[in-house]
Amino acid sequence: MSIEDTLREVIEPYISDCRYLKEAELDCNGEFPKAIGKFEIPRSFYCIKTGHFNAVEAMICYNQLAYTMFGECSQKGMIGSHEPMSLEKFKSLQIVSYIVKIKELIFKKPINPQHFHGKIELLRASNISNNLFLCTKFEFADDGEGFASGKALLAVSLENIANHNL
Repeated sequence: MSIEDTLREVIEPYISDCRYLKEAELDCNGEFPKAIGKFEIPRSFYCIKTGHFNAVEAMICYNQLAYTMFGECSQKGMIGSHEPMSLEKFKSLQIVSYIVKIKELIFKKPINPQHFHGKIELLRASNISNNLFLCTKFEFADDGEGFASGKALLAVSLENIANHNL
């Protein structure tokens, strides 16, 4: 399965107007994986028009790129000490994984939502109290000066992984 297949599958639960991630690639050359994505937000789904990329869209874009990255990594057995899992099994965990904390979300310059790119990098993975915690950093930028960045801590219950026979 290709990363394009993973992308298509993990954003399928989003309503069509909120499928912002258009392309993604995975970089596994460092100690931890990174994902880079291209995004388009043709119009806001929750208000008439903001004219710029904001915190609501940042979290939706973060989720879509994170699910794509971790979906691809999970199929390759690259996260924690877990064996590779099918994309179907990973998708069943999408609803039971969650963002624990958003930290340092900073918008340095407004981002044009019509065309921009993003990057997520896994900084560390830790097994604590039967949970897998994934510490990440992220950034979004347009082709001009628009830029936003932050950190996010994700969690998934290892019990949920075990219960899915992964």
